Amino acid sequence: MSAPERSPKSDKSDHNQQRPQTSNPEMPSSEQEFLPALKPGQNGLDPTTLSTRDVLYLQRTLGNQFVQRMIAKPQQHVSAVTAITPASKVSIQREDLEALYGEHVKSKDEKYRKYLDDFNKVNALLQDEARVELYLTNISEAIDEWAPNLNTTLKAYEKAYAAAVPVLIGSAGGAFTRIVNRGQMFEDLVAKPHGVYSHRIQWYLVGEDIKANGGYHFTAVQLFREASREFWRNTAEITKGKFMWERLVDTFGGTATTFTTPDRLEEYIIANAKKKFTRLQAEVAKSSTGQRARKAELRQRYTDSDHATQNEGKEVPRDAEVIIDGDIYTGFLKSGWSEASDSWLPTVVYPSGNNPEARPPEL
Repeated sequence: MSAPERSPKSDKSDHNQQRPQTSNPEMPSSEQEFLPALKPGQNGLDPTTLSTRDVLYLQRTLGNQFVQRMIAKPQQHVSAVTAITPASKVSIQREDLEALYGEHVKSKDEKYRKYLDDFNKVNALLQDEARVELYLTNISEAIDEWAPNLNTTLKAYEKAYAAAVPVLIGSAGGAFTRIVNRGQMFEDLVAKPHGVYSHRIQWYLVGEDIKANGGYHFTAVQLFREASREFWRNTAEITKGKFMWERLVDTFGGTATTFTTPDRLEEYIIANAKKKFTRLQAEVAKSSTGQRARKAELRQRYTDSDHATQNEGKEVPRDAEVIIDGDIYTGFLKSGWSEASDSWLPTVVYPSGNNPEARPPEL
Protein backbone atom coordinates (compact mmCIF):
# COMPACT_ATOMS: atom_id res chain seq x y z
CA MET A 1 0.00 0.00 0.00
CA SER A 2 1.32 3.41 -0.88
CA ALA A 3 0.14 6.91 -0.17
CA PRO A 4 -1.97 8.48 -2.89
CA GLU A 5 -0.05 10.68 -5.26
CA ARG A 6 -3.16 12.32 -6.66
CA SER A 7 -4.06 15.87 -5.75
CA PRO A 8 -7.53 16.42 -4.36
CA LYS A 9 -10.29 17.06 -6.85
CA SER A 10 -10.79 20.71 -7.60
CA ASP A 11 -14.18 22.34 -7.61
CA LYS A 12 -13.92 26.03 -8.25
CA SER A 13 -17.69 26.49 -8.55
CA ASP A 14 -18.75 25.58 -5.73
CA HIS A 15 -11.06 25.70 12.27
CA ASN A 16 -13.19 21.35 27.17
CA GLN A 17 -16.30 22.61 25.81
CA GLN A 18 -20.03 23.14 25.85
CA ARG A 19 -22.10 22.25 22.81
CA PRO A 20 -24.56 24.80 21.50
CA GLN A 21 -28.15 24.28 22.55
CA THR A 22 -30.61 25.08 19.81
CA SER A 23 -33.93 24.78 21.57
CA ASN A 24 -33.73 26.04 25.10
CA PRO A 25 -36.50 28.31 26.41
CA GLU A 26 -33.99 30.34 28.43
CA MET A 27 -32.08 31.41 25.35
CA PRO A 28 -32.84 34.60 23.42
CA SER A 29 -35.48 34.13 20.75
CA SER A 30 -34.58 37.11 18.59
CA GLU A 31 -31.60 39.22 17.65
CA GLN A 32 -33.07 42.17 19.53
CA GLU A 33 -32.88 40.19 22.78
CA PHE A 34 -29.35 39.02 22.11
CA LEU A 35 -26.14 40.81 23.01
CA PRO A 36 -27.08 44.45 22.63
CA ALA A 37 -23.38 45.28 22.99
CA LEU A 38 -22.32 43.22 19.97
CA LYS A 39 -23.34 43.96 16.40
CA PRO A 40 -22.61 41.82 13.32
CA GLY A 41 -18.98 42.26 12.26
CA GLN A 42 -18.01 44.17 15.39
CA ASN A 43 -14.60 43.24 16.82
CA GLY A 44 -14.89 42.76 20.54
CA LEU A 45 -17.48 43.61 23.17
CA ASP A 46 -17.69 45.14 26.59
CA PRO A 47 -18.47 42.28 29.02
CA THR A 48 -19.83 44.73 31.57
CA THR A 49 -22.82 45.34 29.29
CA LEU A 50 -23.88 41.67 29.18
CA SER A 51 -27.08 40.61 30.85
CA THR A 52 -27.39 37.33 32.71
CA ARG A 53 -29.22 35.96 29.69
CA ASP A 54 -26.40 37.00 27.38
CA VAL A 55 -23.82 35.27 29.58
CA LEU A 56 -25.93 32.11 29.66
CA TYR A 57 -26.06 32.02 25.87
CA LEU A 58 -22.33 32.57 25.55
CA GLN A 59 -21.56 29.85 28.07
CA ARG A 60 -23.62 27.40 26.08
CA THR A 61 -22.12 28.33 22.71
CA LEU A 62 -18.52 29.10 23.62
CA GLY A 63 -17.95 27.20 26.85
CA ASN A 64 -17.97 28.41 30.44
CA GLN A 65 -14.18 28.64 30.84
CA PHE A 66 -13.79 30.86 27.78
CA VAL A 67 -16.59 33.17 28.95
CA GLN A 68 -15.14 33.48 32.43
CA ARG A 69 -11.75 34.44 30.99
CA MET A 70 -13.43 36.94 28.69
CA ILE A 71 -15.23 38.59 31.59
CA ALA A 72 -12.12 38.57 33.78
CA LYS A 73 -9.83 39.99 31.09
CA PRO A 74 -11.92 41.71 28.44
CA GLN A 75 -8.92 43.55 27.00
CA GLN A 76 -7.61 40.23 25.70
CA HIS A 77 -10.61 39.78 23.42
CA VAL A 78 -10.69 43.04 21.53
CA SER A 79 -9.50 41.31 18.37
CA ALA A 80 -12.08 38.52 18.33
CA VAL A 81 -15.75 38.33 17.45
CA THR A 82 -16.90 36.12 20.28
CA ALA A 83 -20.45 35.09 19.39
CA ILE A 84 -23.08 34.87 16.68
CA THR A 85 -26.57 36.25 16.62
CA PRO A 86 -29.18 33.50 16.19
CA ALA A 87 -31.15 35.61 13.71
CA SER A 88 -28.45 36.86 11.35
CA LYS A 89 -26.15 33.82 11.61
CA VAL A 90 -23.00 35.95 11.74
CA SER A 91 -20.06 33.57 11.62
CA ILE A 92 -17.65 33.50 14.51
CA GLN A 93 -14.18 34.71 13.71
CA ARG A 94 -12.46 33.06 16.62
CA GLU A 95 -9.32 35.13 16.29
CA ASP A 96 -8.22 37.94 14.02
CA LEU A 97 -4.63 36.77 13.75
CA GLU A 98 -3.54 39.79 11.75
CA ALA A 99 -4.84 42.15 14.43
CA LEU A 100 -3.01 40.19 17.10
CA TYR A 101 0.35 39.72 15.42
CA GLY A 102 0.56 41.89 12.29
CA GLU A 103 2.35 44.88 13.76
CA HIS A 104 4.66 42.86 15.94
CA VAL A 105 6.05 40.57 13.24
CA LYS A 106 7.12 43.63 11.24
CA SER A 107 10.06 44.11 13.58
CA LYS A 108 11.06 40.44 13.59
CA ASP A 109 12.74 38.05 11.20
CA GLU A 110 10.92 37.83 7.86
CA LYS A 111 10.08 34.18 8.51
CA TYR A 112 7.53 35.22 11.14
CA ARG A 113 5.67 37.36 8.60
CA LYS A 114 5.57 34.32 6.33
CA TYR A 115 4.38 32.05 9.12
CA LEU A 116 1.62 34.52 9.97
CA ASP A 117 0.55 34.62 6.32
CA ASP A 118 0.24 30.84 6.35
CA PHE A 119 -1.57 30.75 9.68
CA ASN A 120 -4.08 33.23 8.25
CA LYS A 121 -4.62 30.83 5.33
CA VAL A 122 -5.15 27.90 7.70
CA ASN A 123 -7.61 29.95 9.74
CA ALA A 124 -9.58 30.75 6.58
CA LEU A 125 -9.49 27.13 5.39
CA LEU A 126 -10.90 25.79 8.65
CA GLN A 127 -13.88 28.09 8.33
CA ASP A 128 -14.56 27.27 4.67
CA GLU A 129 -17.13 24.47 4.54
CA ALA A 130 -16.85 23.93 0.79
CA ARG A 131 -13.12 23.24 0.84
CA VAL A 132 -13.31 21.13 4.00
CA GLU A 133 -16.16 19.09 2.56
CA LEU A 134 -14.15 18.45 -0.62
CA TYR A 135 -11.08 17.19 1.24
CA LEU A 136 -13.19 15.07 3.62
CA THR A 137 -14.88 13.47 0.61
CA ASN A 138 -11.47 12.74 -0.92
CA ILE A 139 -10.14 10.96 2.17
CA SER A 140 -13.38 9.02 2.55
CA GLU A 141 -12.96 7.76 -1.01
CA ALA A 142 -9.32 6.93 -0.29
CA ILE A 143 -10.37 4.66 2.59
CA ASP A 144 -12.74 2.84 0.27
CA GLU A 145 -10.19 2.52 -2.52
CA TRP A 146 -6.88 1.54 -0.97
CA ALA A 147 -6.80 1.47 2.84
CA PRO A 148 -8.47 -0.72 5.47
CA ASN A 149 -9.31 2.08 7.91
CA LEU A 150 -8.94 5.78 8.72
CA ASN A 151 -5.83 5.35 10.85
CA THR A 152 -3.92 3.66 8.02
CA THR A 153 -5.10 6.27 5.55
CA LEU A 154 -4.01 9.18 7.71
CA LYS A 155 -0.59 7.61 8.28
CA ALA A 156 -0.09 7.53 4.52
CA TYR A 157 -0.71 11.29 4.39
CA GLU A 158 1.52 11.87 7.43
CA LYS A 159 4.83 10.55 6.09
CA ALA A 160 6.42 13.99 6.45
CA TYR A 161 5.74 13.91 10.22
CA ALA A 162 7.80 12.03 12.79
CA ALA A 163 7.34 8.25 12.67
CA ALA A 164 6.13 8.17 16.29
CA VAL A 165 2.38 8.51 16.92
CA PRO A 166 1.87 8.96 20.69
CA VAL A 167 -1.50 8.46 22.35
CA LEU A 168 -2.81 11.11 24.75
CA ILE A 169 -4.59 9.65 27.81
CA GLY A 170 -4.62 12.78 30.00
CA SER A 171 -4.20 16.54 29.92
CA ALA A 172 -0.54 16.55 28.97
CA GLY A 173 0.41 20.23 29.38
CA GLY A 174 4.09 20.74 28.62
CA ALA A 175 4.42 17.14 27.46
CA PHE A 176 1.91 17.89 24.72
CA THR A 177 3.85 20.97 23.63
CA ARG A 178 6.95 18.83 23.32
CA ILE A 179 5.07 16.31 21.14
CA VAL A 180 3.98 19.03 18.72
CA ASN A 181 7.42 20.71 18.76
CA ARG A 182 8.90 17.41 17.63
CA GLY A 183 6.48 17.08 14.75
CA GLN A 184 4.79 13.98 16.15
CA MET A 185 1.20 13.50 15.05
CA PHE A 186 -0.91 11.94 17.82
CA GLU A 187 -4.13 10.21 18.75
CA ASP A 188 -6.30 12.03 21.27
CA LEU A 189 -8.23 9.99 23.85
CA VAL A 190 -8.54 12.76 26.43
CA ALA A 191 -12.07 14.11 25.86
CA LYS A 192 -14.74 12.35 23.81
CA PRO A 193 -16.24 15.49 22.19
CA HIS A 194 -12.75 16.40 20.94
CA GLY A 195 -12.49 13.26 18.82
CA VAL A 196 -9.69 10.71 18.50
CA TYR A 197 -8.75 11.84 14.99
CA SER A 198 -9.95 15.46 14.85
CA HIS A 199 -6.53 17.10 15.08
CA ARG A 200 -5.06 14.63 12.61
CA ILE A 201 -7.89 15.40 10.19
CA GLN A 202 -7.39 19.16 10.64
CA TRP A 203 -3.75 18.83 9.61
CA TYR A 204 -4.66 16.50 6.76
CA LEU A 205 -6.93 19.31 5.53
CA VAL A 206 -4.03 21.78 5.73
CA GLY A 207 -1.75 19.46 3.79
CA GLU A 208 -4.33 18.91 1.08
CA ASP A 209 -5.02 22.63 0.75
CA ILE A 210 -1.32 23.32 0.31
CA LYS A 211 -1.18 20.73 -2.50
CA ALA A 212 -4.41 21.88 -4.15
CA ASN A 213 -4.09 25.65 -4.00
CA GLY A 214 -0.46 26.49 -3.23
CA GLY A 215 0.39 29.98 -2.01
CA TYR A 216 1.79 28.74 1.31
CA HIS A 217 5.36 29.45 2.39
CA PHE A 218 5.71 26.34 4.54
CA THR A 219 4.69 22.69 4.63
CA ALA A 220 1.93 21.40 6.87
CA VAL A 221 4.40 19.76 9.26
CA GLN A 222 6.40 23.00 9.53
CA LEU A 223 3.23 24.90 10.44
CA PHE A 224 2.23 22.11 12.85
CA ARG A 225 5.51 22.50 14.72
CA GLU A 226 5.61 26.30 14.60
CA ALA A 227 2.10 26.59 16.07
CA SER A 228 3.42 25.43 19.45
CA ARG A 229 6.48 27.69 19.58
CA GLU A 230 6.92 30.15 22.44
CA PHE A 231 7.24 33.08 20.03
CA TRP A 232 3.49 33.09 19.37
CA ARG A 233 2.62 32.87 23.04
CA ASN A 234 5.01 35.47 24.42
CA THR A 235 5.11 37.87 21.49
CA ALA A 236 3.06 40.67 23.03
CA GLU A 237 0.96 41.37 26.09
CA ILE A 238 -2.27 40.30 24.43
CA THR A 239 -0.91 36.87 23.40
CA LYS A 240 0.67 35.70 26.64
CA GLY A 241 -0.45 32.31 27.83
CA LYS A 242 -1.93 31.22 24.51
CA PHE A 243 -0.09 29.35 21.77
CA MET A 244 -0.91 29.78 18.10
CA TRP A 245 -2.07 26.15 18.26
CA GLU A 246 -4.91 27.19 20.61
CA ARG A 247 -5.98 29.99 18.28
CA LEU A 248 -5.79 27.91 15.12
CA VAL A 249 -6.84 24.29 15.73
CA ASP A 250 -7.95 24.09 19.36
CA THR A 251 -10.63 26.73 19.81
CA PHE A 252 -13.87 26.32 21.75
CA GLY A 253 -17.47 26.72 20.68
CA GLY A 254 -18.33 28.16 17.30
CA THR A 255 -20.92 27.33 14.69
CA ALA A 256 -21.44 23.89 13.17
CA THR A 257 -18.80 24.71 10.54
CA THR A 258 -16.14 26.32 12.74
CA PHE A 259 -13.54 23.64 12.10
CA THR A 260 -10.88 25.38 14.18
CA THR A 261 -12.85 23.68 16.99
CA PRO A 262 -12.13 19.92 17.02
CA ASP A 263 -15.52 19.15 18.56
CA ARG A 264 -17.31 20.83 15.67
CA LEU A 265 -15.29 18.91 13.09
CA GLU A 266 -16.10 15.63 14.85
CA GLU A 267 -19.80 16.48 14.97
CA TYR A 268 -19.84 17.58 11.33
CA ILE A 269 -18.26 14.35 10.12
CA ILE A 270 -20.53 12.10 12.19
CA ALA A 271 -23.63 14.02 11.05
CA ASN A 272 -22.54 13.79 7.37
CA ALA A 273 -25.69 15.69 6.47
CA LYS A 274 -24.94 15.74 2.73
CA LYS A 275 -23.97 12.04 2.62
CA LYS A 276 -20.69 12.80 0.86
CA PHE A 277 -18.21 10.94 3.10
CA THR A 278 -20.02 7.88 4.43
CA ARG A 279 -16.93 5.72 5.00
CA LEU A 280 -15.17 8.50 6.89
CA GLN A 281 -18.32 9.03 8.94
CA ALA A 282 -18.36 5.36 9.94
CA GLU A 283 -14.68 5.35 10.91
CA VAL A 284 -14.95 8.48 13.06
CA ALA A 285 -18.15 7.25 14.73
CA LYS A 286 -16.45 3.92 15.53
CA SER A 287 -13.45 5.65 17.09
CA SER A 288 -15.76 7.85 19.15
CA THR A 289 -17.62 4.82 20.48
CA GLY A 290 -14.45 3.03 21.53
CA GLN A 291 -12.57 6.06 22.85
CA ARG A 292 -13.52 5.79 26.52
CA ALA A 293 -12.84 2.06 26.75
CA ARG A 294 -9.44 2.37 25.09
CA LYS A 295 -8.39 5.20 27.38
CA ALA A 296 -9.55 3.25 30.44
CA GLU A 297 -7.58 0.18 29.32
CA LEU A 298 -4.34 2.13 28.84
CA ARG A 299 -4.75 3.87 32.18
CA GLN A 300 -5.54 0.61 33.97
CA ARG A 301 -2.36 -0.98 32.68
CA TYR A 302 -0.38 1.75 34.40
CA THR A 303 -2.47 1.61 37.58
CA ASP A 304 -1.75 -2.13 37.82
CA SER A 305 2.00 -1.68 37.28
CA ASP A 306 4.76 -1.93 39.88
CA HIS A 307 5.77 1.65 39.06
CA ALA A 308 2.35 2.97 40.07
CA THR A 309 2.42 1.02 43.34
CA GLN A 310 5.95 2.06 44.25
CA ASN A 311 5.40 5.75 43.43
CA GLU A 312 1.93 6.31 44.82
CA GLY A 313 1.79 9.80 46.30
CA LYS A 314 5.32 10.60 45.09
CA GLU A 315 6.33 13.19 42.53
CA VAL A 316 7.43 11.65 39.24
CA PRO A 317 9.48 13.71 36.74
CA ARG A 318 7.42 14.76 33.74
CA ASP A 319 9.75 13.14 31.23
CA ALA A 320 10.23 9.87 33.12
CA GLU A 321 9.66 6.86 30.88
CA VAL A 322 8.02 3.69 32.19
CA ILE A 323 7.86 0.64 29.93
CA ILE A 324 4.79 -1.54 30.31
CA ASP A 325 4.31 -4.45 27.91
CA GLY A 326 6.55 -2.68 25.39
CA ASP A 327 4.66 0.63 25.52
CA ILE A 328 6.32 3.74 26.96
CA TYR A 329 4.32 5.75 29.50
CA THR A 330 5.52 9.32 30.02
CA GLY A 331 4.32 12.91 30.46
CA PHE A 332 3.77 12.52 34.22
CA LEU A 333 1.70 15.31 35.76
CA LYS A 334 -0.01 15.80 39.08
CA SER A 335 -3.74 15.32 38.58
CA GLY A 336 -3.00 14.37 34.97
CA TRP A 337 -6.17 12.29 34.72
CA SER A 338 -8.47 14.19 37.04
CA GLU A 339 -8.39 17.27 39.21
CA ALA A 340 -9.73 15.07 42.01
CA SER A 341 -6.47 13.07 42.06
CA ASP A 342 -3.24 14.25 43.70
CA SER A 343 -1.14 11.52 42.10
CA TRP A 344 1.49 12.01 39.40
CA LEU A 345 0.15 10.07 36.45
CA PRO A 346 1.26 9.51 32.84
CA THR A 347 -0.60 11.47 30.18
CA VAL A 348 1.16 10.11 27.08
CA VAL A 349 1.68 6.57 25.81
CA TYR A 350 4.09 5.70 23.00
CA PRO A 351 2.98 2.36 21.57
CA SER A 352 5.62 -0.34 21.22
CA GLY A 353 8.08 0.53 18.46
CA ASN A 354 7.50 4.29 18.70
CA ASN A 355 10.51 6.41 19.67
CA PRO A 356 9.67 9.42 21.90
CA GLU A 357 12.67 11.27 20.43
CA ALA A 358 11.51 10.85 16.81
CA ARG A 359 11.61 13.87 14.51
CA PRO A 360 10.31 14.42 10.97
CA PRO A 361 12.45 12.88 8.21
CA GLU A 362 13.36 16.34 6.85
CA LEU A 363 15.19 17.02 10.12
